Amino acid sequence: LALEEIKNLSDDKGDKDKDK
Repeated sequence: LALEEIKNLSDDKGDKDKDK
């Protein structure tokens, strides 16, 4: 589902931000 994909992308971005 597109919604799930978007959530996954958002999660990835958030994870990167948290790492930094």
